[in-house]
Amino acid sequence: MKKVLLFSGLCGLSALLLLARSPGGVEGVDAWFKAAPVSGNLQGRYQWLDFSGDSVVQYAQNRVSGTYVFTQDRALVKSLNFNPALDFSKGDTPKWSELHRSSLIQGTIIGVFAPYTFKTEGVVYGVASGDGGGSLVTSDRIVRPGNIEPLDYGETHGEDLLYTGKDSIPENTFKEHATKVLTYYRAANPNTSVWGGPGGTLTIGGAYSPTDEHFNGPFDTSNFDNKGFEGYSPELLVYNRILTPGERRKAESYLAMKYGVTLNDSYLDGDGNLVWDRDDAGVYHNRVTAISRNKAGDFLQPMSATSYEEGPLYTSLPENDSYHKSNSYGLPSEAHLLVMGREHGNPMPDKMSLFWGDDGGALETYTSPNDTLWHIMNRTWLVKPNMPTVADTTATRWTATGMTVTPEGFLDVISLEENTPGSVVTPELTDGTGLIEFPCPSTHPAFDVGFSKSGDSGCTYGFRIGSDGSVRAIANGEAGGTGIAADVSGADVSVMLSDGVVYLRVDGEGGAAYTVTIPEDARNSVYRGVISAEASATPLYLTSVRSNGAVETGYFAELAHNLTPDKEFYHYSRNRTVMLIDPTGEGQFDTDNTVMVRCSPPDISRGKTMFHNILWDADGSGSDVFTFAYFDGIDADVDVEPTTCVDGVPQKDGAIDIGINIGTPIYRYSLTVDSVAGMKKDDLVASGSFMGKTHRIENLATGTYTLTVTQGGGNDIHGKGNLLYTTYSHTDRRFTGGDVEWTVTETGSGTASARSLL
Repeated sequence: MKKVLLFSGLCGLSALLLLARSPGGVEGVDAWFKAAPVSGNLQGRYQWLDFSGDSVVQYAQNRVSGTYVFTQDRALVKSLNFNPALDFSKGDTPKWSELHRSSLIQGTIIGVFAPYTFKTEGVVYGVASGDGGGSLVTSDRIVRPGNIEPLDYGETHGEDLLYTGKDSIPENTFKEHATKVLTYYRAANPNTSVWGGPGGTLTIGGAYSPTDEHFNGPFDTSNFDNKGFEGYSPELLVYNRILTPGERRKAESYLAMKYGVTLNDSYLDGDGNLVWDRDDAGVYHNRVTAISRNKAGDFLQPMSATSYEEGPLYTSLPENDSYHKSNSYGLPSEAHLLVMGREHGNPMPDKMSLFWGDDGGALETYTSPNDTLWHIMNRTWLVKPNMPTVADTTATRWTATGMTVTPEGFLDVISLEENTPGSVVTPELTDGTGLIEFPCPSTHPAFDVGFSKSGDSGCTYGFRIGSDGSVRAIANGEAGGTGIAADVSGADVSVMLSDGVVYLRVDGEGGAAYTVTIPEDARNSVYRGVISAEASATPLYLTSVRSNGAVETGYFAELAHNLTPDKEFYHYSRNRTVMLIDPTGEGQFDTDNTVMVRCSPPDISRGKTMFHNILWDADGSGSDVFTFAYFDGIDADVDVEPTTCVDGVPQKDGAIDIGINIGTPIYRYSLTVDSVAGMKKDDLVASGSFMGKTHRIENLATGTYTLTVTQGGGNDIHGKGNLLYTTYSHTDRRFTGGDVEWTVTETGSGTASARSLL
């Protein structure tokens, strides 16, 4: 199954026969069970299927009817690190799968399991080999038939799926680490003829029953607590042989990377390369998480969060889904402190991985001894990519016809005058994946946004946003007659192409009705992103347009500011929080070397502070260390444009440009005289206020001035409603006021400078 950049989908069972058979780069998997959507509806039903590529599809069946694929509604499915996981304790139990090519007399079974009950032993799965032997793997021990003493495989160190008083770690720590990669070696003496033996059977999702022929017993139920395992399983690998230590490490690394599980060992990629060295990571081997891509192993994990979230938001609990509101078309949930990944729609190079882990530090902040306005989080993270990230600053993001494009960093402002048609298109998408995202203005003409197939002049697949804010789907260049959404004006809109499907999200939420599926015969075509509009009396003005998929745009990160102690970072989520990166990898955050990534507007509904276009390891050193901080003051730059001279006479055409780095609008400024011909000291030259990050003061004479910039408070008021009903919400938190003062010298012709007098 192909895993798309934000969503996962399955277009048909015929695709199973085309998949690789090397999860984690380990060849010869006999059964590769994964939870997969029944249809293209990611909020619909999910099933447990074998993706090993066998000509006969293997799946979990019910012991009563024995004829159907086990399926489960999304309401019972859990998304574990943005991948679906089934709860086998629900519905008819147990389920069983007959393996066609594996007798399971000898074998290796590796799976991911996330319990949501921690003190009750349960049967995770049963193994019945072709020669009549059997065993049970419970959440605490391995049980063999007859009077053989069970093996407690996690008796003291808490490495099993059950918390007991014998564990050496506290209960809360166990719950945090409850999701595990569980490996079971089965090494019975082979007893087969030259013709081979019958296949084995896996039984999952229920207690042992002596009358169930799919268990090879009998098992002494006095040796274990014979209950069904209550938890989730997203993936299970079955090999009809004992894997070598290197193969086991590769398979376990693959599952750990995919599901955000921290191993007690180092990690290998599908080619056997060391991609995270536990010893080298040292104190940073906590909550190890990764994103990665390996086409040969059908593995793409472009966005990740640890499955070891701290209490009370334990990741294995049903309520802590990876997606906000458990909507697989939406954005990450508020239950994750830190989510990172490739910019959505930005393709990930093959055999690329990016790992990070933290030092276990506290989430509280400390004050820098050199600058008491800086509040820096104690916890730091180590990032280790296997290739540096360098943005292509020479690439053109849009080609405009009739429209105007104004670049602003990684964003663009796109405008169209009234009564004129126009369009903008991106370069060709490099991997058939792309994204266009923007805040939809309150007033606008009808316009199309989506993707254009090579040779087409308009939007081939995407969405038409009407002047009234309604949305219609566009397929093969034609807009449908039925609206799929209403009143998106004023909302944040994103349109993404991934794995042959175009997805719409409005204020971060999507759904099956918000999708356009590209026909199979058109999926291999070359596409470009496109925004187009017909002539209208209403102009089009799109600000902060983000486009990914054609050039390198880096990575993103989300910090859940509501999960910081006392919601400390929540109060500074607008304009004040930064990601501090030490490119040396030493975690010193020296002001001479530290890179600051300023936050974007926060997502208040999810409690997230957003960071975009992060370029990890831009210096090629192999690692970065980062943390988060906020500045409890105002930080700004000033550039002075000198006056010119005409026939030796200075002109009154000097200017001062104010650039806000960190601060809270509204910003107020005043410019007074220090020494200007014909003016008195302290005369007021200019004053006012501005909301944006920049402001320009013009028409200045030669001389020196004092510029003072003051930030406003944090009392943001938002109104919503109509003529008859209006509501207002606000925060009563006020930021510390502050001002910055400069002596601005030499506005006369020559060198201009600005000196900070903080």
